Amino acid sequence: TTIQVSSYVSGVIQTVSCDFNTQVKAGQLCAKIDPAPYQIVVDEDQAIVDDAKAQLVKDQANVAYTKVAHERQVRLFSEDSTSRDAVDVALNAYDQAVAQVAVDMATIRQRAATLKAAQINLNYTNIISPVDGTVVSRNVTAGQTVAASLQTPTLFLIATDLTKMQVDTNVSESDIPGAKQGAPATFTVDAFPRRT
Repeated sequence: TTIQVSSYVSGVIQTVSCDFNTQVKAGQLCAKIDPAPYQIVVDEDQAIVDDAKAQLVKDQANVAYTKVAHERQVRLFSEDSTSRDAVDVALNAYDQAVAQVAVDMATIRQRAATLKAAQINLNYTNIISPVDGTVVSRNVTAGQTVAASLQTPTLFLIATDLTKMQVDTNVSESDIPGAKQGAPATFTVDAFPRRT
């Protein structure tokens, strides 16, 4: 059984740590794509999340202020010291402040999801072996650019268990009578087999 190891993201191969015939374990790093462009996106998205959190703190402070202002207007109205309109304006300001906090929390969730997607893409710059096995094909070198936009390129081919395999070969017809089950093969295979 062979497993194709591909790249989900595009970029320049920075390092290759697995070669033909390398024994690999599941989770082992086989190659690394330059993570710099993806790290920049993660940093930008983290800054956006931090900004959204700061906005939430600011708007929560505004809720506290508008609540106190509304309570003050209600108290003044009960003493006939202000108009009903002033109470309504203060209530409206408080309600808008509460709604803005809800908007801020939704924005944080949205920005956090974008950050998570960027972090996943950054993690994809590590090309790891999904299985234990042996590398039977390496199709990438350091410095090569991998473009994963249209068709995912196969970087490595890993065989999981080389003790179980099927061998397809051409054997000369004259050697067949000498073959016996369980006996080691002693016949030779022609470099250019004859068709019979």
